[in-house]
Amino acid sequence: MWKNAIYLFSSILIASLVILISGRYLDGISGSYLGEQKQRLEVQTEYQTELEKVQAGNVYEKLVNKKEISVLIIGDDIAQGGLETEDEKKWYNLLAKRIKEEYGADLTCKNIATPGGTAFDGWIDYITDRERQEYDLVFLCFGANDEREMNFNQKVFGAIAEGLIRNIKKAKASTEIITIIENSIRSQSYVDTLKQVSEYYEITYADIIKAFIDSRLPFNDITEDGRKPNEQGYSIYVNTIFDLIKSNINSKREPGFDGKKPLLYEESNAFENGKITTEFLTIQGFYNSVVAFDKIFMKSSHSNDSITYEVSNSHMLGVTLMAGPNCGIVDIYLNNRLIQTYDCYAPYEALRHVLISDNIGMGTHKIRIEVSSIKNAKASNSNVYIHGIITN
Repeated sequence: MWKNAIYLFSSILIASLVILISGRYLDGISGSYLGEQKQRLEVQTEYQTELEKVQAGNVYEKLVNKKEISVLIIGDDIAQGGLETEDEKKWYNLLAKRIKEEYGADLTCKNIATPGGTAFDGWIDYITDRERQEYDLVFLCFGANDEREMNFNQKVFGAIAEGLIRNIKKAKASTEIITIIENSIRSQSYVDTLKQVSEYYEITYADIIKAFIDSRLPFNDITEDGRKPNEQGYSIYVNTIFDLIKSNINSKREPGFDGKKPLLYEESNAFENGKITTEFLTIQGFYNSVVAFDKIFMKSSHSNDSITYEVSNSHMLGVTLMAGPNCGIVDIYLNNRLIQTYDCYAPYEALRHVLISDNIGMGTHKIRIEVSSIKNAKASNSNVYIHGIITN
């Protein structure tokens, strides 16, 4: 009996020791295995973090890492690249080809520039774009038409440009903006304004006026009409912008944005946000007629026909029209007072966003847009096409 008890006790003791030793051995293996797995996970996480950093980096980091670049172009007919120019010969596609050859990165370009466009056109087109996304690089190219449209009011021009820049940067702080100082700007004050706004927001600019002068080529040899660049002129655009991008890469430039930075122009408050209102108050003679540029326009060609709108608590006021070879002239009244006459004639059809006032005062106002009794001698008709009123 005692022998059986001793034998049972010994068996239990041996089994316990085996379990204890095996457990410690397995713990060691398990600890080692977990350590190796943890190390592998840390390496993998570090790799994924670096990959995400590259994928989410600024335009210059993406370029050197051969990542696809999303580009937006805002401006006028020069920014558009020429109405009759073949797509593969447009300046931004030539630039994309040059960058692909140099860095192996693809550029996906979206161009919302419009013939005769102004900064105001670019601003409202950008903030009302339903397909707007975050961009790596945005080109701003306007100024020449602003001189004429704004009667050389560079202060309002600067305020609109600032409002557009802040909207772009608020969407994505690391978006790089390159201001193109186009060759067709005649007023030094407009050039200075573009440079001032760009430098204030630490934006680099491509000075094409200087590039044209430095080329030592006669303007008639690099432009079609002394204003619009020809193929040789656009090659100067491409070279200048490419050299600027390359310089920014070499200097390891890091675009950013300080949202708390004070406004350069107090008037920029009026261009913080905006919308196009298509609900009219009264209508006389106009009727639904045309769908163009993805918009519905009311049409009339009879003098004194009008559309009225009521606007409440908006800082600024504009109107969206269509220009073209058969378009007439509109008279714009604010609270029954004529404040602007606008000629809608253009040698080509184009969308027009016309700034009426950058400060109409708070409260409720009535705006009447009326077909004028006169027209441009070049226009084949007096058609007026109205889409809506721009407010904020």
